[in-house]
Amino acid sequence: MKTQALSLAKTYDGLYRTTGKFIGGALWHPFDHQRGYHPDPYWGGIYDAFRQPKYAYHMFRSQTAHDLDHPTAESGPMVYIMHEMTQFSDPDVVVFSNCDSVRLSIYDGEKSWTLPVIHREGGMPSSPVVFENVWDFWEARDHSYTNKNWQGVNMVAEGIVDGKVVATERKMPSRRSTKLRLYADWEGKPLVADGSDFIVVVAEVTDDNGNVRRLAKENIVFEVEGEGEIIGDASIHANPRPVEWGSAPVLIRSTRTPGEIKIKARVEFPGTHAPTPAELVIESMPADMPAVYKDEKKLSDKPSLARSDKNDAPGLTDEEKRKILEEVDLQQQEFGIQK
Repeated sequence: MKTQALSLAKTYDGLYRTTGKFIGGALWHPFDHQRGYHPDPYWGGIYDAFRQPKYAYHMFRSQTAHDLDHPTAESGPMVYIMHEMTQFSDPDVVVFSNCDSVRLSIYDGEKSWTLPVIHREGGMPSSPVVFENVWDFWEARDHSYTNKNWQGVNMVAEGIVDGKVVATERKMPSRRSTKLRLYADWEGKPLVADGSDFIVVVAEVTDDNGNVRRLAKENIVFEVEGEGEIIGDASIHANPRPVEWGSAPVLIRSTRTPGEIKIKARVEFPGTHAPTPAELVIESMPADMPAVYKDEKKLSDKPSLARSDKNDAPGLTDEEKRKILEEVDLQQQEFGIQK
């Protein structure tokens, strides 16, 4: 994710450094998705396929001009630490911000650095700020185990404008996985009880302090009660759902009856020290428009989403598959090249 975010930043900066003949530049897709024409998914979105923001999202957000008089989620001053403080994390800490400068502190202010946010004329509005050689896992481990001060292992980034701190973010390394946390991604819209509307509900694995355990490897089992149902099943790894980057999303579809929907999440293999379950209650709202359909079947009498045991796709030899992929690769290489 770090490589993708910095690569996008470099490409984004390159658009500003051209001859000026560009009418506009855009990211082709905001979301990861199955491409269809190629067996590999597209991973270049600033959100994943379930609309969870990735590092690249915060990079793009930092390119908006800050507005101190009328701050909003989109235009307000912001700062974001692109670091998870794990044993695999880089020594360098990258911070995204649209402020004048960023102050980064570690271990409750034991160490502190301040660097400017470079706003290049003819370049990207706010370049990522790189603090070199800040993170040392073994040094952090000494604070936790030798000095018995795990609470002091933290990072604080402060965005500064005109000498004043206007944005702050604090991060701590996640400790042992102890809890599940559920939230619904409403996207500012209600869940409509029309039998087809659905919403993303995300289960996060956290420690006792609510820090997301990015390296968690549990499988999450979801259960739904009330006027909703899960889209998909075990055949497509929808339920149970493997945890990736600390979270496991599930799609909850409404029925045709408005009302309460209770979502439960638990780890597939419970135990004394396993993360505790979580519950979330949401509500679907009546549809504004009447449904037009023949009620010949109940909603529950729908085709199964489980995959067939048969291979319905036409059989292809290895040689035929190879030729198809070679043709796709050739099309990608020649895309946009004038002959």
